[in-house]
Amino acid sequence: MYTPKYYEEVLDLAVARVDVRIEMLASFIYIRRATTSHNVIGIKINSPSNPLITLKRREGITCGFDSIYVTNAVQVGTMTIFYSADINRLRYVADSRDARFTGANEILTNHRHCVLAATEYNYLLPAYCKGFMVKARGGPIQFSMQVGGSAADFILLADTQSFQTDDIYFQLPRLIYFQSANAGTIIEICEKYSLDEES
Repeated sequence: MYTPKYYEEVLDLAVARVDVRIEMLASFIYIRRATTSHNVIGIKINSPSNPLITLKRREGITCGFDSIYVTNAVQVGTMTIFYSADINRLRYVADSRDARFTGANEILTNHRHCVLAATEYNYLLPAYCKGFMVKARGGPIQFSMQVGGSAADFILLADTQSFQTDDIYFQLPRLIYFQSANAGTIIEICEKYSLDEES
């Protein structure tokens, strides 16, 4: 049986960190183990100037990256980060650990191109999504949670600006919508998901 390659990084949480860079070429990361359910770290994807995303045990992020920047206060215990460049490994973890996580198996990419200017495109966030970040690359983005909203009722992101929320929980997949005044603009999407707490 094929088992995609993966890696683990164990963090000693007794050591405080502020934007400590860890190289890892991956398409997702997942907090596989932590000493307690209260252990928490903050990470920034690819650059210390990017927004901070907090993660606890059994939470993860799908987003193509080559490094993360870790911040954490002194805590008791350790935390194990599981990561891989093979999205099939995420499917394997999801299917083997929690059937309810199956909705996230639809994650195939972390960006969308606005091929045409002033044309609405969409992206499907998976079921059990707990938060997400979108970032404009190469031009401005008009972003909305409603179909047709990217033209009339939207959040405007200038080139390199981002929008992030950790205050959602979708039990079913949910579309987000966006467009750009410039053809060829890219919207980068970073998803945060959650499994039930381990006993």
